[in-house]
Amino acid sequence: MPAASFKFHAHPFHVAARVENVAVLQDAIDEETFLHNHNFVLKRLIFVLCHSAENYTAALGNYDSHMPPDYSSMWAKLGRAEELLNHLNTEVRAWLNFKPYSGVPTHNAEMTHYAITARVHREPDIVRWSLQVADIVHNLRCALDHMLWAIVVHESLPNDPVGAGADHLQFPIWECPPNSDARRNIRCLSQPVRAAIKFVQPYHAVFTHPLPIHPLILLNDIDNRNKHRLLHLAISSAASGKVRFNYVGNAQNDPEVSIERGEIKDGTELVSATFKIPQPDVTYEFEFRLIIAMMYGTANAAGADRDDYSVMLATLIGEVSNVIGVVVAAAK
Repeated sequence: MPAASFKFHAHPFHVAARVENVAVLQDAIDEETFLHNHNFVLKRLIFVLCHSAENYTAALGNYDSHMPPDYSSMWAKLGRAEELLNHLNTEVRAWLNFKPYSGVPTHNAEMTHYAITARVHREPDIVRWSLQVADIVHNLRCALDHMLWAIVVHESLPNDPVGAGADHLQFPIWECPPNSDARRNIRCLSQPVRAAIKFVQPYHAVFTHPLPIHPLILLNDIDNRNKHRLLHLAISSAASGKVRFNYVGNAQNDPEVSIERGEIKDGTELVSATFKIPQPDVTYEFEFRLIIAMMYGTANAAGADRDDYSVMLATLIGEVSNVIGVVVAAAK
């Protein structure tokens, strides 16, 4: 008995740092603690911490050694992002517990087209969840900005940081090496901090990500997109699964198999098999898992980049935590 059979699985998603270990980064000023708990940024820290000792000492000339930078608002923003993600995960799990979707075998009258069709029994609260994702992303973006503000306030003491040119300070995210105009935005910071900021930029690509977009670029893109329109969340194609079409026939009538990779709605064909000539008595074996996905890149297109919202947001939190650790270490 011939069979059209295949398996599929979503690509692995790299998580830059464990979300539950973000608190460890508060000890980032302690070099040994930071290196022990976050050895994946070893190369970055070596670069920052081995910077010219003379420049490092000169840059910190105005520091009050008894009062480190106040990072409280930065940690509050990062903690709030984690808290919101935990709440969102709880809501999505509650939706999944209702078994909100199923797959139904269907075929056309000519017996040439067979499919597993999605049936959505309980719609997800996409609008509410999109707003929550936007809040998470914005808190992460703000955490980076609050970090720089804390550093520039500390480095400017006893002077007014606004007078030092910090009134429009924002953590930069550069896809390519910055020109002099772009670098001017961080000139109010000490040389070691500027070096650390440059070193964590996407264009350095110290280590690779499975995403087609670097997490920092993705973070910036999502935060900017949210200013103008609702973020695109949707039930998306199966994260993993397998299907088998069993039939009696010959190899000349092997079907053309198609898998839906985009947004899933009620009635969407998850997977289909189309035969050249009528093929009666086809039986099915299938299992699959749908995900709540976040679309990015060429969003709304059938081939849009998309991944499980929870894993993607955990990756963004991990990357922001990583950046904070490197820059804070340079600012001690």
